[in-house]
Amino acid sequence: MNSRGIILLQVLVAGIIVALIAAAVLRVTIGAGFLTERTNSVTIQKRADEGGFAQLMAVWNMNGPCTSIPGVYACSSPGTCNCTCTSPIAGNPRVVASGGGPPFQFQGQCVITATATDTVGLAASDNGAATY
Repeated sequence: MNSRGIILLQVLVAGIIVALIAAAVLRVTIGAGFLTERTNSVTIQKRADEGGFAQLMAVWNMNGPCTSIPGVYACSSPGTCNCTCTSPIAGNPRVVASGGGPPFQFQGQCVITATATDTVGLAASDNGAATY
């Protein structure tokens, strides 16, 4: 092989190596950005779920279980431990209260389940909903 061919081969190999390094750096950069965005979205959704649930629990602590919050939560069967509360506000979880059962064995205690629709994909569970 002549010297010109050797130089061209070296330039070609160096170019391929530089392209591979650039592709790896780009993949790491984009992957980190995607991961950060996904984590932030999940955190925002969890905070919205917890905020809606906390608001409902604060009203229930003052006024009794299954109390509706006008414009925020509509609950069936107020004053009982057997209701479903839904919210027209996006991000607020659906809350279901049922009578005391395991592990709650005391009269007047409610078992409360909040089911939140995961608006950022399937981050919270396999079915796009989380139960707290």
